[in-house]
Amino acid sequence: MEISNRNYNRIERLYLFCWLYTAHRDFDLAKRIAKNKPLNWKQAENLSDFCNQIVVTKETKPQEFISEENESSDNAIDKYLVLKDCIEQVKSRLGAKGKNELYKSVKSFYRKKSYCYQMDSFYTFLINGFFMYANRMITFEEFLNNYCFEVSLFTGKRSPIKLRYVIKMSKHILEC
Repeated sequence: MEISNRNYNRIERLYLFCWLYTAHRDFDLAKRIAKNKPLNWKQAENLSDFCNQIVVTKETKPQEFISEENESSDNAIDKYLVLKDCIEQVKSRLGAKGKNELYKSVKSFYRKKSYCYQMDSFYTFLINGFFMYANRMITFEEFLNNYCFEVSLFTGKRSPIKLRYVIKMSKHILEC
C-alpha cells in the first residue's frame, strides 16, 4: 500500500504531536508530583490498595509510592530535559514557527483534557505504529496485529479500535 506525500505529511504531523504530547504530559505530571511532600508508609499503603481496586491490569505495591525528597524533583528535571530535546527535534523538522504552533496546540489540547484517556490508552501507540509503517519499518500485517487495538484500563483486555474515534481525534488534532 503506497502512502501519498500529503497523507505522509499528516501522519508525520500526528506523530510529532503525539510525541510532544507524551513528553509534555510526563513533564507536567512529574512537576506536579515534585510539588507534593513524599508519602509516608500508611499513605502509600492506602494509595496502593485504592489503585489495586480500580485498576486490575497492574498490581501496585506501597514501595512504588514512596520516594526520597529529591527523587521527585530529579525525575521532574529528567522529564524536562526529555521535553526540551523533543521540542528541539520538532523544531529541526518543522522550523521555529512550526514548532511554536505545534507545541501551543499540544498544551491547549492537554489543558482541555477532552481526549486524554484515548491518547493515553491507544492513540499515541497507534500513531507510532502507523508512522513506522509509513516509513517501511514494519509491514502492514505487523501494524494490524501489534498496534490496532485498545487495552482496557480496568480489565486489561484488548479490543479493536473504534475507527470513528481515530478519525475524530485525528481531525481535531490536525485542526488545532
